[in-house]
Amino acid sequence: MPSGGLVVYAERLPPGCTFSEPISLGGCTFVYPSATIATRRSRPSGPVRGYQNKIEMNIRTEQELVAACLALIGELDGLSAAERKLTRTVTVLALKARDIDGVRKAISRGADPLGEAFSAIRPAATRRESGAVYTPASIVRSMMTWLATQGTPARIVDPGAGSGRFILAAGAAFPNAQLVAVEMDPLSALMLRANLGVLGWSDRAVVLVRDYREVKLPRCAGMTAFIGNPPYVRHHDITEDWKACMSRSSLNSASRQARWLACICTSS
Repeated sequence: MPSGGLVVYAERLPPGCTFSEPISLGGCTFVYPSATIATRRSRPSGPVRGYQNKIEMNIRTEQELVAACLALIGELDGLSAAERKLTRTVTVLALKARDIDGVRKAISRGADPLGEAFSAIRPAATRRESGAVYTPASIVRSMMTWLATQGTPARIVDPGAGSGRFILAAGAAFPNAQLVAVEMDPLSALMLRANLGVLGWSDRAVVLVRDYREVKLPRCAGMTAFIGNPPYVRHHDITEDWKACMSRSSLNSASRQARWLACICTSS
């Protein structure tokens, strides 16, 4: 991970959560939602802003979800090999124009109908295997509010972007920042591209359909903010080679931090 970054991680916490004090490690600042939870209030009547506001659409299978994404993306030249392979599994589906238009309008309003459909279609047990957790809108908004108090990042990176909830919110909060979204699942990447396409941000964002652990980001002039909800998986599901790699990375980060502190102590 590049030094000099700002890292904000989310967890599945209810609205009203607060955040921990920043923790510096290896030149990066980490912030986590804390365990302090505000008293829950009674649910207000009427619609509540957030991703839970579903629209009526006839998308009941992953194949139909892929077809909806393709209809929203339009131009397919930039798809990865994994995404192209997925699109070839989809037969011509009779998706109604009004359904696609409804999805487009919902995305324009800030909702995530594709992500909601994905969470309903793909079983939770299957999503847990890859650590796919779709963060509630209230937590995304809280984290964006905090990030806005830390300066203006030149680049924003989401290492596990999913349908793009964090990267889209960050793009709206920081209109001049470069957006980098990394996602392993080709279907989630298609949903992300569809959301970017509807908002007119396809040229603004870089979508990498890869394992973030294998991504090498170029240097960036200015602050890079790493924000998102990284995959949470059981350590039993992490292969031994990746455990060794992450152990080495942790030791290297700790060593860099120790050298940095030693320089400060020596110069003071």
